[in-house]
Amino acid sequence: MENAITVLPMTNEEAQECVDRINAGMSNIRSIVYDLYTRDGWAALGYKSWRECVLAEFKGSQAHLYRQLEAARVEKVISPIGEKELPESQLRPLIKLKDNPDQQREAWKKANETAPEGGITARHVTNIVKEITGGPDKMERKEGRLRGT
Repeated sequence: MENAITVLPMTNEEAQECVDRINAGMSNIRSIVYDLYTRDGWAALGYKSWRECVLAEFKGSQAHLYRQLEAARVEKVISPIGEKELPESQLRPLIKLKDNPDQQREAWKKANETAPEGGITARHVTNIVKEITGGPDKMERKEGRLRGT
């Protein structure tokens, strides 16, 4: 039997500290957002759901906060010990593979192995995800609509 990691719920003070740090505009809020979500900080603040907390506590872009949470989830899959901070734009395409962590890891590994000289780009990761899923990416669909195809 595998050892399960127990995640302790946040206290009210820890949850409020997370909210304050996120609102302060720290450069990398991703891990803090993830912590507030996974440790039920929203519940410690008295909210019935994560969404209710987001709507009440965060004055900025809620969509941005959700993107950061999704990027954090991907980052935990492909870099579980957080070796280095990965750009959200490079993680975003991997969200399409969220139901298959093995594919996320495979795509990230391939992105690292086949990166162009300038390094990994969001476009490069998008193309690899496209290869794995067999579907056109969002940009191609948008360009097709603009050309009337």
